[in-house]
Amino acid sequence: MVASARREAATIVLVEDDTAVAKTMADALDSSGYHVWHAATGGEARASLSRSKPDLIVLDLMLPDVDGLVLCSGLKQMAPTPIVICSATPQKRDAILGLKLGADDFIAKPFDIYELEARLAAVLRRSRATRAPEPPAPPSEQQTHVGNLTIDRARRRVLVGAEPLGLTPTEYRLMSTLAERADEVIMRKDLALKV
Repeated sequence: MVASARREAATIVLVEDDTAVAKTMADALDSSGYHVWHAATGGEARASLSRSKPDLIVLDLMLPDVDGLVLCSGLKQMAPTPIVICSATPQKRDAILGLKLGADDFIAKPFDIYELEARLAAVLRRSRATRAPEPPAPPSEQQTHVGNLTIDRARRRVLVGAEPLGLTPTEYRLMSTLAERADEVIMRKDLALKV
């Protein structure tokens, strides 16, 4: 039951610079069946969004390298991915401004994890209801095939036949690296550096 729920799970990019908070949130969301990719800075968030298509972004406003409101606007320009701001900002106007800049919801820290999960699920439901079907990516650029295994880089997922696997981010990177170099023997240290 859990495995099948994880196969259909949404991918969330968690933009949070506080390691302890990020771990707590990622663990809770992971146990609820979401695939969570952590970005500690605005630069990492932009890179993550440019190489994959997450279903949702959870964004802290207080980041070390960029103002979260500026990042919110920039991420919305990069892709129509829904954004939920989750921040301890003391400025009430930041919540209003974040929503005006394209955020789909705002949750103030400290928060109840069950409320967070309920709000994320609601945003995902609304997003999926309004999302237009995506044209298929050109197979040569976005997919690698090894036997009946398919690495879909556009959606950051791995399929066996037509069945998606529920992989952690590290497992995905391992599988992707091994599939790209299927005809080679990769030394452990080289694989560790690549992943």
